[in-house]
Amino acid sequence: MNILHIDSATTGAASVTRALTAKIVDKLKADNPDATVVYRDLGTEPLAHLNPVITGAIRFPEEDMTDDMKAAAATERKVLDEFLAADVVVIGAPMYNFTIPSNLKSWIDRLGVPRVT
Repeated sequence: MNILHIDSATTGAASVTRALTAKIVDKLKADNPDATVVYRDLGTEPLAHLNPVITGAIRFPEEDMTDDMKAAAATERKVLDEFLAADVVVIGAPMYNFTIPSNLKSWIDRLGVPRVT
């Protein structure tokens, strides 16, 4: 089993959401000792918000990409590849101002890829 563990709270050790996701992942690992975990902390290492270069790197075929888009493509694709490789995704989504954190939205924006997802 491949587990993708996403945290997005910016409140560090005070985060209830982080405590909950950690317990969920611990339980999954206890039930599946051979499970691997990929961890992405969007609270401390946020992804950039979409801009023309990132959008093109995610969505355009290589022949339509600028050099900047081509340079960004592998890094941007890694986010999607982590998601596609996961059997289980555990997402820590605290509520900030009645919505999810923008850093989590930036991650979600990388998952909708034409002809892939």
